[in-house]
Order: sequence, then C-alpha cells, then structure tokens
Amino acid sequence: LKEAYEQEEKQRERSRQLDESRKLGDAFVHLDHDLQMEWDEKMHQFELKCEEMWKHLAERHAVAKEELNKSCEPLRRLKPKFSPELLAMMRSETVLAKQHRYNESNEVKRRVEIRRAVELQDFNESIAARIRLKYERLEAAQEEERKETHSRIHGMRTTINRKRDLALKRQKQRFTNNSQDMTHAHKLEFSDIQARVPKLAVKPRKSFMQTSSTFKGTHICRELAPTHTPGSWGGVLAVVDMQASQSQAEIMNLTRSVKFTGRD
Repeated sequence: LKEAYEQEEKQRERSRQLDESRKLGDAFVHLDHDLQMEWDEKMHQFELKCEEMWKHLAERHAVAKEELNKSCEPLRRLKPKFSPELLAMMRSETVLAKQHRYNESNEVKRRVEIRRAVELQDFNESIAARIRLKYERLEAAQEEERKETHSRIHGMRTTINRKRDLALKRQKQRFTNNSQDMTHAHKLEFSDIQARVPKLAVKPRKSFMQTSSTFKGTHICRELAPTHTPGSWGGVLAVVDMQASQSQAEIMNLTRSVKFTGRD
C-alpha cells in the first residue's frame, strides 16, 4: 500500500510539475509576443521620426536654395563695365563719324563690336562663376548636413537596436532563470514526497505480550498513551494497537490520496 501510494503521489507530482512547466512556457510565449509587438511599435515610431527628420531637412534645403536664387537676381541684372580702351575706341568712332571719315569710323566700329563681344562674354562668365560658386558652397553645406543627419540617424538606430536586443536577451534570461528555479523547486518537492507517505515510526515487536523485563513498562505506556504527546513511545504503541485492530478497508481509507495545498 505504501509503495502504491508513493507511486501515485509521484505520478501526481509529475503531472503537476509538467503542468506548471507548460504554463510557464505559455506565459513566456505571451510575454515574448507582447515584447516583440512593443518593440515593433517602437521601431515603427522610430522610422516615422527618421522620415520626419529627412522631410524637414529637404524642406529647409529647398527654402535655402530659393533664398539663394532670389539673392542672385541682382547679380544677373548687373550692367557690364567696359574697359577704358573700349570706351576710348567708342569715342574715337564717334569723332571719326562727325568728321565724315566713314571708312576709318567703320573700321573702328568693327573693332569695337569685336572688343565689346569679348568683354561681354568675360563679364557674363564672371557673373555666372560667382553665382555658381554660391550654389556650390550651398550644396556643399547641405551635403554636410545630410551626412550629419545620416550619421545621427545611424547612431540612433544602433542605439535602439541594441536596446531591443538587450530587452530580448533579458527576457530570454528571465525565462532561463525562472525555468532553473522551477526545476530546482520541482526537485525539492519531488524528493519531499517521501516525507508525505505515512509510515510507522517504529516497527511493532512480536514479544510485547510475552513475559519479559519490559512487559510491565509496555503496559504502563499503553495505559498512559492517551495522555502522552504525539511522537512519544506511548503514542507510538497506541498507533500500533489501532492499526492492528483495523481492517484492510480501513487501512485503504487511511492511506487514500491526500491533496497537499501547502505549496503552489
């Protein structure tokens, strides 16, 4: 009966421990899912923040280019300044025309037109170079801002990825620690089954009723058993007498399965 009771208790304990392990695994599956959903939402918000940063940067660059374009309008409207030599040639052309020296005036006029075209081209190229330099400087500054923004976003992404990995590792470590703690507790609870199985403190001797030096003391202990504290020799003899007088059905009823609620 004791062996059957012990096997039944062991099987019940195994079932309970397996159920607890399954519940722990299910709980951490839900925790992992919630943690993953939480970090997915954080990563989504982070990506939205990055898109917002790039959008603001593009808008600011567009405004800067528009302002530069407006500031270059006065340069485009500048009138060319001719050289003193060209101005002298133009005056000589006028003087020769007034003196009716048309052949010489036409020759000077041809030379003036050639010189004016060259100086106009040089002037326009110088203005275009100044405007181009302004745009190049603005583009270099904006490219530097884009690189800085990209570097900052990369650092932020690295930080949030590390935090996510750390949170997942911490969650995994929590499951490992809880599993180890539960395994240790289960081993202690499983080994504690022996203490739950009802056993006799001492085996009854067959020479209790025979004449011996302890016969008188034995009967005295039997008489004093009700007044003795549990665990005393008189209490043990009383238990022995009670079990000796019980039937097999009563013993089976005594050793039926007992639910222990002392531990969760």
